[in-house]
Amino acid sequence: ENAIKTGKIAGAYLVSGASAETTQKEIDDFLMHIYCRTHSACGACPGCLKYAHKNHTDVIYIESKGSIKIDDVRGVP
Repeated sequence: ENAIKTGKIAGAYLVSGASAETTQKEIDDFLMHIYCRTHSACGACPGCLKYAHKNHTDVIYIESKGSIKIDDVRGVP
């Protein structure tokens, strides 16, 4: 919340939570606010739509079972 309010967004975040579903929801909410044209997570602007369809060029998805290895990151374009 503070990052969104102040506009001081870090270049990367490592996120963990109680459950995968809860963590993913929090990540989605945060990124929708960041990429939204009005920073309100409107769900209708180009930034929100790109993120919702998982084709935003600024977001890299790495799927992992357990830990993320360096080779997992090296293969990311």
